Parts: sequence; C-alpha cells; structure tokens
Amino acid sequence: MRGGAPDEIGLLLAPGFSVGSLGALLDVLRALQEIESPDLRLRVCARPDTTADDWPLPWPTDPLPEQLPDRIQHWFVVGGPSRLPDTQHPLYQLLSQGSRFACWSGIASGSLWLAAAGLLDGHEATLNAPEDEYLPWLSRVRRSARVVCADRDRFTCLSNSAARDLGLAWVTHCYSAALANQLDSYLLAERTPTDNTPFVASRHLPDNLREANSLMHSNIQEPLSADEVATLVGVSRRQLERWYKEYFNSSPARYYLQIRLEQARHMLLHTHLSIAEIAVATGFSSPAHFATCYRKAFGLSPSAARQRPVQ
Repeated sequence: MRGGAPDEIGLLLAPGFSVGSLGALLDVLRALQEIESPDLRLRVCARPDTTADDWPLPWPTDPLPEQLPDRIQHWFVVGGPSRLPDTQHPLYQLLSQGSRFACWSGIASGSLWLAAAGLLDGHEATLNAPEDEYLPWLSRVRRSARVVCADRDRFTCLSNSAARDLGLAWVTHCYSAALANQLDSYLLAERTPTDNTPFVASRHLPDNLREANSLMHSNIQEPLSADEVATLVGVSRRQLERWYKEYFNSSPARYYLQIRLEQARHMLLHTHLSIAEIAVATGFSSPAHFATCYRKAFGLSPSAARQRPVQ
C-alpha cells in the first residue's frame, strides 16, 4: 500500500455535480470494498439544496460539516460541466480550511473548486476553465493537457467521463497498480445478469472501447444510442458491436442496460428517491418499463429489492 490505505473517504458534491460521475466513482469504491477493503467507510456530503446537473432534485447526503474532520485524509470533490466556483458558497469556505497534507481529488468542475481554494497550489492539474477570464488562482496551478492528471497526492480529471479512471489512479496511489488493474478488470467484466456464460474481460481494451464505456457511465439519465456512441468514439457501429461481443460477450445495448440497472440498484438501496424518480434518473421511459427490466435482470421487482436488507 503505497500512499497509505484509508479507513474512511469523504465525497463532497459541488453545485451542478454529475450523478453519472458520482456513480462511476462509487463503482470503483464499491469494487474496492468488495475485493480489498470491506471495512472502508464512505461519507457523501453536500449542502441540502445542492442539485445535480443531470438530476433536478436534491441528492440524499449528509450535510456539509462545519469543518472537515481530521480522521478523513482522502477527499473527492465531485463536480459536473464547467461551472466556476462560488467563493460565497459554504463548500468553498470548507475547502479553504482544508489540510494541504490531505489527499485531494477533483472531478470535472470539482477540480476548479480545489484550485480556487488553494488546494492545488504548486501542483500539476487538469482544469476546464475559460481561457478568456482572468482567475488569479489559476496562475498557482501548473495546468496539464491530460484527461486525468496525478501529481503526488492530487488527482484531477477534465470531464465527467473520466471519473472512473481518476478513481483507479487514486487506487494505484493508495494501494497498488496491480489492485487498480484488478478493479478495472472486475468492473469491465461485469456481465449482463441474464447471461450465464462465465466471462473474463481482457485488461488491454482498445482506447475507443474504453471511451465508449466512459460515455455510457456518463450518460445514464439520457442514454445514447449505439450509433451515437460509435460516432462519438470514432468507429463504426459494426466495429463497436464486434468489440462488445469479443470483450464482454454482450452487445452495446445490453452492456449499457446493465450499467443503468446497476446504478438503479444502488439508488434503490442507498437513497430515499421514489421508484418513479429512479426510473427517470436511469433513463427508463416509465416505472413499468423499469420494473420489467429490473425483474428480468435481478429476479425481483424494484419494490421487493428495496424491502430486502442491504447485504
């Protein structure tokens, strides 16, 4: 364990954060709990009126603390599309008091909040800030052109689609590259629940395929079509279908549906959102359609799943 494996991790949600980014990061942390650190605790905090860019209702969280607890030395600030920090917001005030000796990670606009609070001073970081606006705190950061940037105990990524890769970079720092590769394979090899054929994914996926997976994770509420995914990653739909068959023994549509259903399952078990709200948040046309797909995948209805105790 190279950077010091934590007992507890804090996640701070910035105004306009992305539910897709939060879900992708939680996927990595959930896999970490299952494979390596079952006692790892997660604390998600936000101001009560904080809403996501891709979900209009407040997200169930703990309230922002008056000060960051010393026992938590690893923090992630989850942002969304480029939105400049509000220096009057309680989150900014909280970050401004944050320890420079803690490990800080910023996703999308979350990196801007870290930079504005001085937590990226003297570090290399990737920041999606407007070029035509003077922001004095930007001059204290060495800006990187990389999508994900790791500099000592600072981790930043340019966009929501890179949230999972940032999480894996953090795992490499705190644990090992071997464990990060194991988690990556574990997440990529999660097959469609109705498929009974054992399958292990290759760790050497084409870059376009990794990008396709990231797009799916970042577009949960309004799913893209297979044609749109193929166009955005620069390959033909036929090539995309061949890759999903080769690496995941699935199709793009089935793999995408699995991602959405796993996100819905997490929301059922860990939030108080209604089933109708979860159906909308995960891109289903109606609660009835959601219930049909969920039952087919997991063998029970969403309402029955919610009534079961969390394992």
